[in-house]
Amino acid sequence: MKYFKGILLAAALLPAIAGAAIVQVQVKGTGLSEDTAVESALVQALRQVHGMDIKSVQQSSQFQQKADGKATTEVNVNRQSRIEAGGQIAGYDIIDSQCGADGCTASLNVRVHKYEVPGLAGDKRRRIAVLPFTGGKEFRKLVASQVQEQLVQSRRFAVLDREQEEAYNAEKSLWQSGDVPLAEKARLGKVLGLDYIVTGSIEKAGVHRWADNVALTGEREDHVRTYATVRYQIIAIASRQVKWSDTVTVSLTGVDNLEQGAVVTGGKIAQELLDNIYPMRVVSSSNGEIILNQGGKTVKVGSHYHIYALGEMIVDPYTKEPLGQSETKIATVKVVRVHPKMSYATLVMGDLNSIQNGFIARSGRAPHSASGKEKPVKSNVVVPESGGVIL
Repeated sequence: MKYFKGILLAAALLPAIAGAAIVQVQVKGTGLSEDTAVESALVQALRQVHGMDIKSVQQSSQFQQKADGKATTEVNVNRQSRIEAGGQIAGYDIIDSQCGADGCTASLNVRVHKYEVPGLAGDKRRRIAVLPFTGGKEFRKLVASQVQEQLVQSRRFAVLDREQEEAYNAEKSLWQSGDVPLAEKARLGKVLGLDYIVTGSIEKAGVHRWADNVALTGEREDHVRTYATVRYQIIAIASRQVKWSDTVTVSLTGVDNLEQGAVVTGGKIAQELLDNIYPMRVVSSSNGEIILNQGGKTVKVGSHYHIYALGEMIVDPYTKEPLGQSETKIATVKVVRVHPKMSYATLVMGDLNSIQNGFIARSGRAPHSASGKEKPVKSNVVVPESGGVIL
């Protein structure tokens, strides 16, 4: 059976269902009867709007025989293809239908339900999920939760959930039932695959309490310290390659709160991930303030950041892998206001006029003096046109 490529005509919003739309396409199908021609056209419409899944299997066999000193070889090839398409059709109009000795053709205007995921399209950002960490019982849950929370607030990744399977499957069963409108079924098939996963293990975590006696007075002096050591990895799902691995150590003297230790540990892991993949950048400079493209809980008022200009690309002489661009520190700024999606900083050291959009901002301590020039240092930043850093 042969199908003809249709033309995408228009898209109209379906006001009754948020995020739903109706896409209208014009298609032509063929078949032995008018009904089969219409069916083939409807399938073609679904393929145009939602795509299709093609599975191909090829089997070959070879037979060789020899007679009168001559060898003959016979090769048989069996190839099978299966094309699958799915979706919901809101309706269709038959434009033209004709039948002849070779079969029937039908031209249709078909209206197909299509669901657009609300918000920023996740497929434009790298998709990542934070999997449950191992060890540490409740501590591991708090750390993983904090990592996920800060990655979401950074808005650099499409952070996907891989834990609430029971709730998702319950909602999916509802969509597949006969209790919801046909347009709601267009939500099916929108689950995104992952680019990366973050995994980790709690090496140690706890609260250490001890006491000392003051030599002069003999009085007892109590001490407390919350500590944690966590190892984490970023793994590329497609290749299972470990793209980044590190160990974070936290020691909070005077803190008798393991939950606070988990928050600090998770925040430190998230910040390292962001610094290595999506370092903060300058997006604007006006009225004596520098605007950075990150906010929320990932940035604190009073924090200091060093501003770096990017230079030449550094390439590893052995692997030929880009290591990043050289960085030259040109200024230090202090955060004075934090918004959900960006933060504002004022100049502490350097020349405000030398700061340009796109410069890198890295966390640092307040400068002790404003003297001295900075030497270029090697960066781990490789910036593709689509943004982010090449892992």
